[in-house]
Amino acid sequence: MRIFEGYTWIQKVVLIIWLLMVLTIPFHKVLSSPLLILSFIIILFSGNYRSRWMYFTTHKRWMIFAALYLLVGYAYLRSTDKQEALRDANVKLYLLLIPVFMAAFGQVTQKAIQTFLNAFVFACAAFGVVALGLALYDFIRTGENHFYYKYLVDFTFIHPSYIAMFMVFAMIVIAREIITGYRELSSRRIWVMLIAIAFFMLFVLLLTAKIAIASMFLALTIAFIVWGRTYLGWKRTAFIAVIGNLVLFLAMMALPYTRQRMLMLLHYNEVSYTNSVDSREEIWKAVGQVADDHLWLGVGSGDAQQVLINQYAENGFTTGVEERYNAHNAYFQALVETGLPGMLFFLGFFLVCLWLAWKDKNYLWGAFLLLFMVNITTESMLKTQSGVVFFSFFNALLGLNSSRKRG
Repeated sequence: MRIFEGYTWIQKVVLIIWLLMVLTIPFHKVLSSPLLILSFIIILFSGNYRSRWMYFTTHKRWMIFAALYLLVGYAYLRSTDKQEALRDANVKLYLLLIPVFMAAFGQVTQKAIQTFLNAFVFACAAFGVVALGLALYDFIRTGENHFYYKYLVDFTFIHPSYIAMFMVFAMIVIAREIITGYRELSSRRIWVMLIAIAFFMLFVLLLTAKIAIASMFLALTIAFIVWGRTYLGWKRTAFIAVIGNLVLFLAMMALPYTRQRMLMLLHYNEVSYTNSVDSREEIWKAVGQVADDHLWLGVGSGDAQQVLINQYAENGFTTGVEERYNAHNAYFQALVETGLPGMLFFLGFFLVCLWLAWKDKNYLWGAFLLLFMVNITTESMLKTQSGVVFFSFFNALLGLNSSRKRG
């Protein structure tokens, strides 16, 4: 394949496997796992160990990325329920394996990176078409409206918040390509990209994932300002940005179920599964109570779930007990599992990655990190393989092959 020109045939096989893996990310939680394992086996037994070892020892940034797994190890040792802790460690194993094996693979060219990004955008678009097609089929067959929230993605096992985050990242990838290549791109291609962004925007609004919607507003506004300051000037850019956000907000509120979900932010008084805002207030209250008793050491990954459930029961939060809620915030999850030092280590990891992205002038990597950091404030996204693979793969891909010459 010309997009992987310059690689050996074994490297091309690995890159093709990774490409197929990227295409699976929006569709299923664990479908990517066998493809990743296959690529690791090929890298492990592909020979050329001397050059791989030289690259591996020279480019040591992978050690920063893999260091996140140290928290997993501590959370395992801290647990009394080793079986549950082992299950958690297995889910998060790709936090260690992906950066290690990507570093062992060697340099990935910017052309190959763009191919992976384009494939992810295509996968998100294909997922959206399939989801809407199935919702339309259900409507024709049963007359039921499945064009919103979890019903829209019911054919997969991935939560709407994850899908919405994936699609916001796809929009960021498209916006970045428009900004960096605007003068070279044909008008037809630009219109296709803008239509794709509009499609993703609509889908995110239908999913009604509140933090992803906020991320979308912010990301697209920043992207437009970056583009507009060059081609329109500050005044026109600011005016269009304000009007555009207003139109998008009105469009969002025109969707009945989306409006209903957004109004939860303003008024709520029932602790229920459908009222996610109120549920999170109860969840985070329990997190604070658990943290008061285990501030410095945490309770471990194997015991965190049961400790939280016990606290929900003590607080009378029956929905939390029945649904077996985790902390619904990755930072709070780290606090419960590993204590305050562990949470600070977790936050510090992201801040170091952000600093490296800023140092490299790799703004796409920085945008990816900020998107993930914001979206894990309402979901413990590293408790599932969907979140682990998405984060670890793109963080390693963009971070290990970062270039000061690219945006």
